[in-house]
Amino acid sequence: MKTIVIYYTAALGYGHKRAAEVISEEWQKQFPHDRVILSDGLRVVTPLLNPVVRILYSIALQYTPKWYAKRYKETGKTIPFINFIKKRYETNLKEYNPDIIITTQAFPAAIVNRLETSAKRVAVLTDYHLHKRWVNENFDIFSVPTQEIKDQLHKKGIAKEKIHITGIPIKKFTGNRKKEKHILIAGGGAGLVPFEKIVKEIDTCGYPLMILLGKNNKIEKKLEKYPVTVKGFVTDIEKYYNESIIVITKPGGLTTTELMTMQKPMILIDPLPGQEEANTQYLVNKGIAIHAKNMKELQEQLYFLLENKQKREEMKKKAGELGGSEAVVKIIQLLQDNQP
Repeated sequence: MKTIVIYYTAALGYGHKRAAEVISEEWQKQFPHDRVILSDGLRVVTPLLNPVVRILYSIALQYTPKWYAKRYKETGKTIPFINFIKKRYETNLKEYNPDIIITTQAFPAAIVNRLETSAKRVAVLTDYHLHKRWVNENFDIFSVPTQEIKDQLHKKGIAKEKIHITGIPIKKFTGNRKKEKHILIAGGGAGLVPFEKIVKEIDTCGYPLMILLGKNNKIEKKLEKYPVTVKGFVTDIEKYYNESIIVITKPGGLTTTELMTMQKPMILIDPLPGQEEANTQYLVNKGIAIHAKNMKELQEQLYFLLENKQKREEMKKKAGELGGSEAVVKIIQLLQDNQP
């Protein structure tokens, strides 16, 4: 029986946690006798760190986004209180004595890189952008989404044989196609989309509007006065993707990968400074998505896509070339081929 510890962080969005859960579920499906432990990389340090980081993160994004963007770009591998944090991780790992340590977020990856351990260390990147804290020479395997990320890692000193292009791990979709009938406004796990502003701008588009709030249930009351269908956090998201003509959403790594897999044209809005801005740039450059910088642009781009089926088909084709839900299977196979 093997023990696998997967570190994520939930304070900076839900994508890292979702990726960890997808890997865990697939591993337990294939190897039910193994033990898989999901662990929040901030809570390992102290239970208070997760909510504190979430609050500070929200404040920085709301009031000082330019400062946050600058800090994100400047943040290197130096970590404050590193000796204290290392001790907490060492205590955590001593409890489980894992054979494999997987990280789906850069902060725990940078910590795990500094630990003395015989476990195989695996980095699973969940955005279309390379942050400095992913560049960790003591890791054995890097699972990356694109050739571009592989090249960047190699340029920064990581051996090519350690880097494998797998895609971003997402839930497997059945691929059953349904009639496209609505415009989907998807908030991702955290539900950080400005739903009401969007609805006010596009409610005359001539198509039904479907809203997925994620965990942002506070806005539901305000949306009752509009002719829209509203859902909270859903577990059958494939159904809503399937029935959408176009999806308006934020550029999280997992959400956009899911939509590419479903071959859905995307209009991206309000990217957060840092990884979401980088995701936006990558997807727009690839012709998979359009970035609406404000509500007026959103309306214009939505109407353009609705009237231009050929453009939608081009975006679908390009999305299909990069998307796919086999990443998790590739990651598990990779780990089996490189047994500790």
